[in-house]
Amino acid sequence: MEERAAIATVMISLFIAISFIVKSLIDGISRARVARAQSDLMSKMIERFGSSQELVAYLQSEAGRRFIETVPENRSRPHQRILNSIQGGAVLTVLGGGIMAVQAFAHGNGRDVAMAAGLIVITLGVGLLVSALAAWYMSRSWGLLNAPGQQ
Repeated sequence: MEERAAIATVMISLFIAISFIVKSLIDGISRARVARAQSDLMSKMIERFGSSQELVAYLQSEAGRRFIETVPENRSRPHQRILNSIQGGAVLTVLGGGIMAVQAFAHGNGRDVAMAAGLIVITLGVGLLVSALAAWYMSRSWGLLNAPGQQ
């Protein structure tokens, strides 16, 4: 019975890890498509105008302002990315600890499997937490995060 619990825990952990990877890939592909569409739109718009003065005049008009407002910003969201890494790291670290706790109830091969799976998942979680710390530090040093007390 304990071996079944260890195997089930490992399978659930693998499912969560694979789901996280797939979600990250889908998000990256989506962002790339949006950036490509925005780039194509801006290129076509620049080509339509004969001179830069015509483009500036259009952008300063009411129609140009509405156009600019409809284009979504392609800004980096460092706060959201850092929080996502912290959340994922915390969940994986706790999950790895739970898997390692299961090994106390397992016998034979189940103990080794639970120990190995727990260590792998904890390592992934700690890696995400370290990457969040690095992202926070770099974002702050590059001026992407607001100074304390500012909005």
